[in-house]
Amino acid sequence: MAKTKPRIIKTDTEYIYIPGASRERFLTPPFPSIKYLATNNIMMAGLSTWTDGYRIDRYKIYHHLLLYTLGGAGSLKINDGKTVKLKKGDLFIAPYDSNYSYWTDSHWDAAWLHLSADSKWDTLFGTTAHVRKSAWGKEMDRVMQGYIEESDRRRVDSGAALHSYVDLILLYIQREIGGDDPLLADARRTLEGLWSTVQQDLKKTWSVDSLAQFAGMSRSCFHRTVVDLTGSSPMQVINTMRMERAGEMLLYTNYTLSMIAEEIGYETQFSFSKAFKRYSGKSPKEFREEMSK
Repeated sequence: MAKTKPRIIKTDTEYIYIPGASRERFLTPPFPSIKYLATNNIMMAGLSTWTDGYRIDRYKIYHHLLLYTLGGAGSLKINDGKTVKLKKGDLFIAPYDSNYSYWTDSHWDAAWLHLSADSKWDTLFGTTAHVRKSAWGKEMDRVMQGYIEESDRRRVDSGAALHSYVDLILLYIQREIGGDDPLLADARRTLEGLWSTVQQDLKKTWSVDSLAQFAGMSRSCFHRTVVDLTGSSPMQVINTMRMERAGEMLLYTNYTLSMIAEEIGYETQFSFSKAFKRYSGKSPKEFREEMSK
């Protein structure tokens, strides 16, 4: 089988060399979606596997760039500075009018987005190109994969699904460059995993010490992190989760109060009823009767 020839793209602002073995999937047709991308200032986007020899040089480029390294490795040079290695989990953020080069001498899996300058993105991108750890790379990869798969289906109703994928892409861009810094995002993810575990076992006797141990933090660091990210203490979060679960069971099951108390970690019906009234302002019985009307 004949080898695919490399492609070379040259303009006044960029040089691109794409080896024949490289593969790129673009977020483009079917036609209902491409307009929605452009309407939201996403000029181009794609998932790529680049092979040995792939290279891009850009000079005073006219768009913003987000470049996620999903696997393999690449090299980057900004403004003729020192070469930086890009590894899985790294994110290169480049505002328009930047000068940079990136390439690989092995293989490199990447997700990338070109966003219009003179748009809502300008203030988020700032003026300096830089590399940092990605906070939302895995999610961006999944949603772009989903977009491409739906695009390939070319169903009559694909437009609605593709619009939803674009909304998620926009959300993750906003979170990535306009929200938490990476360290705070990591802490938020840790807590999300913890809360999911707690939700599955609300009858367990949770304590700040056991929660902190699960999260891999010291007791003081855990308490401070939870307060910073939720506005509540750890045990207040657990109490809210228990009361919300109790409210669901009061509304949607015929469980007795003693059964509900046991399910959410209270030793007696009385202690549960007292806690629920303190939380909701109504006794469990009053809550069930009022919400059932």
